[in-house]
Amino acid sequence: MEMGEIGRIFHSASACTYTKCYCEENVWHLCKSVRTHHSEELSQSFAVFISNHNKTVPLWCQKAAEDPDQPVIWVRILLSCAPQSFSLQDYHVIFIHQSTDATLVYDLDTTLPFPCEFHEYITHAIKPHFSWKEKYHRLFRVIPAKTFLDRFSSDRSHMLKADMQWLSPPPTYPCIATSESSNNLPGFIDMTRGSGHGSVMDLNQFCLNFS
Repeated sequence: MEMGEIGRIFHSASACTYTKCYCEENVWHLCKSVRTHHSEELSQSFAVFISNHNKTVPLWCQKAAEDPDQPVIWVRILLSCAPQSFSLQDYHVIFIHQSTDATLVYDLDTTLPFPCEFHEYITHAIKPHFSWKEKYHRLFRVIPAKTFLDRFSSDRSHMLKADMQWLSPPPTYPCIATSESSNNLPGFIDMTRGSGHGSVMDLNQFCLNFS
């Protein structure tokens, strides 16, 4: 499959279902779109949660940062989704499509191209050679798209403040639920190896898996 053909899985970011600060649901809808329009590519598609045990994840080239050259630190305490140098949340989710010719990252919150070649995304958004304290080391839960579609659920309660006001306005469509669960988002964010759906990888394993 040629690069251009892969890119046509999603014509543009603007054509995708998107709600700011709800990256897990945005990626779920990307997976749903593949199942609906490119079902033959579903087995080569993945949802990837980026977090760690401390819920403090540095990422670059994020729209949430005022300066794209500065990292966004996704941390556990949810204060605001307003643009700033440090956007406060505890995880991020991206979509990856892998073929024999290329591996592409679809991140609706990045300032990088959409889609972005895997190596370019790692180089500029992850910056593997940047020195961070261990508490900032990133882990990656890689989930097959079909599994994510079948198993993921969220009641959006993580986006409610103590006074029941939204940290950021929720999507207008209904919450994603399964017959078994109305909210298992914490299990996808959890980076305990051997638990939950998919596989938890460190940065080296993640890069090798998609290289």
